[in-house]
Amino acid sequence: MKFRALFIGLVAMGLSAAAVAADPDVIKFSHVVANDTPKGKAADKFKELAEKYTKGAVKVEPRPSCASAAPARTTPPSPARSPAAHR
Repeated sequence: MKFRALFIGLVAMGLSAAAVAADPDVIKFSHVVANDTPKGKAADKFKELAEKYTKGAVKVEPRPSCASAAPARTTPPSPARSPAAHR
């Protein structure tokens, strides 16, 4: 019985160590201003604190001036097809 408990404990420790060694979660933080503005500086401070307090489990990538935003659509989305169109 003690061997089983020891085995389960060792497996749990191994799994938790593997989770810590995994790649960090990435937050892509888009904002609409340049880095030298108050909002841009706040995004940089958020990056610093989030990475510090999560001990590297989270990585923050500030994206100034919406650098990661998808391009605007030039045409409206097509309307949903009605059930009659499927016959």
